[in-house]
Amino acid sequence: MSSLINWTRLQANSTFRRAVKRPAQPGPSHRQRPLTSVLLSARTFEFNHDVRLRAVEAEAVTLTLPPWHEVKEQLAGVGIDPDAWPEKARDVVRIPQALKTFATLARSGRTEPFTTYQAMLEQLWHDRISSADDSDRLSALASDLAGQMAKEEALWLAVSRFDDHLQSLKRLEALGFIVRSPNNLSVSFSHQTVFDYVLARTFVRNTKLLSTYVLERQDSLFVRAKVWSALNYLRGTEMTSYEREFLAIWDRKDLRRHLRVLLIEFLGQVNQPVEFESTCMAEVLNSTELRMFGLKAIGSRSGWFVFFASTAIREAMSGTDPEVGQACRILALNWKTDSGRVIQLIKERWLPNPEKDNYSWMVIHDCPLWTHEIEEIGSTILKRSPISIWEVEHTAMMLAVEQPDAALRLVRAKLNFLFAETKNRPEPPPFPADGTEGEKASWYVHHESVRKFQGLLDAIE
Repeated sequence: MSSLINWTRLQANSTFRRAVKRPAQPGPSHRQRPLTSVLLSARTFEFNHDVRLRAVEAEAVTLTLPPWHEVKEQLAGVGIDPDAWPEKARDVVRIPQALKTFATLARSGRTEPFTTYQAMLEQLWHDRISSADDSDRLSALASDLAGQMAKEEALWLAVSRFDDHLQSLKRLEALGFIVRSPNNLSVSFSHQTVFDYVLARTFVRNTKLLSTYVLERQDSLFVRAKVWSALNYLRGTEMTSYEREFLAIWDRKDLRRHLRVLLIEFLGQVNQPVEFESTCMAEVLNSTELRMFGLKAIGSRSGWFVFFASTAIREAMSGTDPEVGQACRILALNWKTDSGRVIQLIKERWLPNPEKDNYSWMVIHDCPLWTHEIEEIGSTILKRSPISIWEVEHTAMMLAVEQPDAALRLVRAKLNFLFAETKNRPEPPPFPADGTEGEKASWYVHHESVRKFQGLLDAIE
């Protein structure tokens, strides 16, 4: 287990940025000095939302999660056979920190799969904190530690702050919830996700604590990950508290833009929106200023399609180019959700307009199973628009796996378009045999393929 954890010590879903620093004032002493490479690591959330990281002009490298066969070997090492696990549970333990946490639970006899990392942490808390004889003291100290860290926006605190609770501090360390610095003078949570989890529990225990904490720290970037984690926890445990705290933040007219956008993105990632969430998202989609943020957000989960297919998504299909692009992405995501509605929207909003054929093609390209209706849309597009040969080939190759006949009909439709286009073109000029090399090269680029295709056409006729 340690080998896999060490291999992905900075988390396999982390994003790296590699920046090259040049000497500030190059001089003779710097001319022969090699450039210095700087490696910065960040969780995906911070990478996407922290403007300080986004402002670094450097190469971004996203680490992939460990392959399933390696994770399965690690699970076998703690006596777990995951072959019957649901897909969600497999995805959770592919994250190294979650795998490490599950292995800890498995060694204590917990072998059932978890479909969320949050549920896994909840079980760990129950087994090690809630079930302990000194659970009240341990819980209070952990909450105090998380609260002070959040208040001061620090991840390490001096051990001396907790001189009155040294025994409980040692207990939290022994249970794996906190760690000490190399010099033993500071303490921190064993992982940032553990800190986020304990802080979220603290917010749940105190009404209005989350909204008050957020609104008092609107200018801080540190608060963003805490909001996300706490809302996730509240939504999964107490829906009433979640709605109250969310709306207390959402309804503030002076809410900073970065937090407003964060809440929009949070809504976008929920799988099954509830009524108040759809009301909030409707406000966003009706706002000229925020509409694009809303369209991007609802494009990440198919659960939003049923709410806005007939309104915001339909309108975006005839909106600005960026809005049309987002509508394209949303439609492509929802073939399995409601293919009939996707087809209807394409026929109503795009198919009457040949200028939208590229968008229609991008959407039907992602359809996993082509029906007669989809073939008709594809045929209509290929008869009138110059969809590139590469795009048609790519779509046909994907179709050929399960629907070879449909793939052949698709290729034939493209060939018919090319034949008609070539037949209607004027004769190319004669090859410039006495011309310059540049003139000859230009002729080949513009006319050689047409001449060969014309020969094929003549042979067929």
